[in-house]
Amino acid sequence: MLDTTTPAELNKYLAVFITDYEAWMELVDLYLEEGKLELASFCLEDVILSHPHDDKFFTLHGEIMYAHQKYKTARQLFSKACESNPDNTRAHYGLFLSAARHANEDKGSDNYEVGIFARDKLVQLYGEKNAMLLPYVNEMLNDWITE
Repeated sequence: MLDTTTPAELNKYLAVFITDYEAWMELVDLYLEEGKLELASFCLEDVILSHPHDDKFFTLHGEIMYAHQKYKTARQLFSKACESNPDNTRAHYGLFLSAARHANEDKGSDNYEVGIFARDKLVQLYGEKNAMLLPYVNEMLNDWITE
């Protein structure tokens, strides 16, 4: 991997090697460390353009949008990640949380139904892969639904 330490150096490198998605991801990490969510989001969009079926990138972008309090966009990105990989637990948590947050902003939307869908999928995933945690997950998710 490229040994750079500053965003400026990486930007110079990417001006020449624009398709190096690992360098773009390094730049995303640097911007996230600096708390520059909008710049990290911009870089991640370039990564997604070159890897449109990789759910991990949509999940990370959704997390950035959620942290930036752009819940509608976060929900869309988490939905895409869940569509690409129905077993992506992290994306389903993000979908659940962003739907819950967005429901507070947009009362007439389908956010409640999306939240229920994500909750049910999480219960299914935990039931299949880690049934010991299922009672705790159920309790936590139901607490969010009733708030």
